[in-house]
Amino acid sequence: MTTILTLFGRASSPLLEPTSSTTTTTTTTTTTTTTTTTTTTTTTTTTTTTTTTTTTTTDSGFPENICPTISTPVASLYDSSYGKGLQFTIDGGAPVGTEIKCAGYSDEPDNQYDNILDNATAFWSLSTGTDRYRYFVRLQDATGATQTLQEAGINGTFTHGCSARLKNSGADCPVVLSDPTSTNPTCFPGWAEVILESGERVQLRNLKTGDRVLCLQASAGNALGYCELKTFQHVELNGTTTSVELHYTDNDGNPALMSATPDHFVFRADEDVHIADGVTVQPAGEFIFTGDFAVGDRLLRYDADLGVVYTVTITSITSTIEPDYYTPLTDDGSTLFVEDVFASSFALLESPDVIRLVLAPIWQNDDARFTEPTAGKDFPEGLHPFTTQLYSIFLAAEMNGQTIDVEGMATAIAQQLAVGHVFTQEEMLQLVPNYIS
Repeated sequence: MTTILTLFGRASSPLLEPTSSTTTTTTTTTTTTTTTTTTTTTTTTTTTTTTTTTTTTTDSGFPENICPTISTPVASLYDSSYGKGLQFTIDGGAPVGTEIKCAGYSDEPDNQYDNILDNATAFWSLSTGTDRYRYFVRLQDATGATQTLQEAGINGTFTHGCSARLKNSGADCPVVLSDPTSTNPTCFPGWAEVILESGERVQLRNLKTGDRVLCLQASAGNALGYCELKTFQHVELNGTTTSVELHYTDNDGNPALMSATPDHFVFRADEDVHIADGVTVQPAGEFIFTGDFAVGDRLLRYDADLGVVYTVTITSITSTIEPDYYTPLTDDGSTLFVEDVFASSFALLESPDVIRLVLAPIWQNDDARFTEPTAGKDFPEGLHPFTTQLYSIFLAAEMNGQTIDVEGMATAIAQQLAVGHVFTQEEMLQLVPNYIS
């Protein structure tokens, strides 16, 4: 027979058949078993996903979703069915699900609401409502887009700001002061005239940067001279603000008046100065707010015929609404004669001397926004941007309960001015916070 063996898959050779002789053939079959071991390696890959949650907090310490950041509210006046109204436009608004609140208080004496902008708790605790002579509050649901809140029929000078928070959160989110911070422009009416170095009289609305106007020059010992108009601190074309009219009789017996908003500084003389005295320098006295004058107080007036100053006595005080307002800023002492009455370029804060020091960058330098002489009527409406920045720093410090070292700040600035230093806006904005603590 034929035996076929499979060895690793190959055929063997055939074997011989046995013969008749007795022969024993022993066939040994060796079987080789090859075991193939297959090792399977299983690789397990573990993917770890790390989720990082970033929570942005505001200066108040609340998360951004509780106290969303809003842009500076732009305040302006408008005509309402109840008279002049006030409106706040917030660019970009606040997220849906939050609420926007705007509030303000007037400059009425002993106003119990004058703390509502001092801290966020006072602001948010005041209920919605209006006392047109003392305060107002407006609250709206945020729309997620630019939004305007309006308050109709206010009367007087108001300081105001807005804030936003998540509805029903009860959070005391920080207040953002509006621009401008006050709805009562601190200026002179556009019809008021000043005297140029040429002798020409020009209305403030037509007065141009670079013009030299009659003033009392600080560099000449506060003597009569001419100061250069550097810029306008404030321009209002809306005609919605009350102006105080100080009535008097001039040296020739003619009735006359000086008109300015209540918070503008005008000079009050301490004693009589007669035209025959031939005075050409500033007499004893002080700058006070126009709204603080009383019948019987003395104004300092210029006589164009004789080129001297003398005092006149206020006989009555009235008020009116003027069509436009301008605050001219001169360089050498920052004073000027408006309608022949001696006045300051400054307003609002307690001391015109301190204001002049911190505003040095805009009376020392030409207004970089213009490349040629520009009339007041062609200026952008509102406060000068640098003035807005400074006032915001001071008001924010007050709101936060901080102390301003006015004396130290004024001394430091005055020392540098005395040696001829010319300040830039950026330099002053860096210097001022060093005196707030």
